[in-house]
Amino acid sequence: MSTYREIIGKKIKTVSSDPSTGIDGEMWYNSATGTLRGPALISAWSSSSPMTTVRQYLGGAGTQSAGLSIGGSIPPHTGITEEYNGSGWSAGGTLNVARGWNAGCGPQTAALTFGGETPSVPAEDATEEYDGSSWTNGGNLNEGNYAIMGAGIQTAAMAAGGASDSPPTNKSTVAEYDGSSWTNVTSMPTSFSYGVGLGLQTAANIVGGTSPSSNRNLEYDGTNWTTGGNLNTGRQGLGGSGITTAGLVFGGTEPARSTKTESYDGTSWTETGDLATARGGIAGAMVSPNSQSVAFGGETPSITGATEEFNTSINTITPATFSSGNSQNLSTYNRVGWGTQSAAWVAGGTFPGNKDESEEYNGTSWTEGNNLNTARGYGGAGGPQTAAIFSCGSRTTNMEYYDGSSWSNQTACPTARGSQAAGGT
Repeated sequence: MSTYREIIGKKIKTVSSDPSTGIDGEMWYNSATGTLRGPALISAWSSSSPMTTVRQYLGGAGTQSAGLSIGGSIPPHTGITEEYNGSGWSAGGTLNVARGWNAGCGPQTAALTFGGETPSVPAEDATEEYDGSSWTNGGNLNEGNYAIMGAGIQTAAMAAGGASDSPPTNKSTVAEYDGSSWTNVTSMPTSFSYGVGLGLQTAANIVGGTSPSSNRNLEYDGTNWTTGGNLNTGRQGLGGSGITTAGLVFGGTEPARSTKTESYDGTSWTETGDLATARGGIAGAMVSPNSQSVAFGGETPSITGATEEFNTSINTITPATFSSGNSQNLSTYNRVGWGTQSAAWVAGGTFPGNKDESEEYNGTSWTEGNNLNTARGYGGAGGPQTAAIFSCGSRTTNMEYYDGSSWSNQTACPTARGSQAAGGT
């Protein structure tokens, strides 16, 4: 068997008190309590209140406690905006241009959305800015794209890739927004759409997207593009949040709709807790950290307003061990028993011969109680120490109750039996 040091590369340290923080997998021995302890990261999604209006292919912005769902398709495409306060959704200002497959970024009170498609314009160039109550028009993109990817904040955003329909073409174009206008900058090394962006204008990731490289992860430093660690599961139409050294992506289509969630540490992606509902065309509150995100909307394939919150916490765990207690007074086997660690009981037995003795345990020692009316073993048991039941056993029909002091005969079982199961009170 491998040792902890062989697996982890470190020894288990000895401390006199538990440290206030730790990393996943770290272990220590607390000499004061005599326990081996360690923290474990617990990451999971939990359901929250759904959006008021179901939507797919929508934009997202904000945080887990102040999120923003922007536009999307019901169908048709809509300009609906909803604000999330960490427990439920309420109506926000309506977009000036109803659209789906639009990108979003920034906090709830200073958000930005751009690109997308409308019923009349298959590749929209409109940009809108949100002040926490209403949308105003900003500077248009230099070219219209839908399924576009973005990152940053309202005054320093980045738009990457996307697609247009004249003719249908994936794009590699990248533009930066300064709060009033867009400027084209270094293009991505490949053309694609339907991915997700996260991070800032000068430190962003563009993740997933159309095949054949739907597990891609491109990193942008404000000037140049480099290739980061690939997703474990490639997909498109996914949601995301976080920053380039602490990112999170979730859902999407593989082509099957996915529940998969992956966390990024700046080098590699690690699978973590799955969404409860598999879906594509999903959005997330992009400013949320990778330890506290929120996902909403999408298609399952039915269009949904489902909202889920992602949280990561550290639980300190103590490995469990058995320790020796005092022995019973009677040495036999095939006894039956029930109760708790500090208030247990056993009765009967079959060696040598059937036994009628019963005993009670108080968490420290065993005390002999009154005997069964019929000696036997292999019975069924149930109930606490002061209201127990001994059923059948040794191929008998006998039924007895214990009141904490003595056993009394009850209505017999209709069929004699042994080695049966029982429970309850």
